[in-house]
Amino acid sequence: MIVETFVLSPFQQNTRVIVCEKSGRAVCVDPGADSPELVRYLRKNDLTLQAITLTHAHLDHVGGTGALAREFQKRRFCCTRTMSRSITRCPSSRFEWDSRPIN
Repeated sequence: MIVETFVLSPFQQNTRVIVCEKSGRAVCVDPGADSPELVRYLRKNDLTLQAITLTHAHLDHVGGTGALAREFQKRRFCCTRTMSRSITRCPSSRFEWDSRPIN
């Protein structure tokens, strides 16, 4: 397993990409801001973004979620049940919120 850290946003928040070395599948944890560097890393290493995981709903942890989801056409997100209920109440939310393990 590889864990790559990107320091993003004016808050200097840590975004992590967790990668399975064998499969090349990756999960991004807390994309705090739009990041060309993060996108380049995923593309350069030919990684398949499986999901975006959000630990909590503070701006410095979710700020780059929409841009990353659009870039990789990713609709699978993992977060707490409470967070998913509040987010899916938003009329513009068209994402699949998932608490199942990523395999």
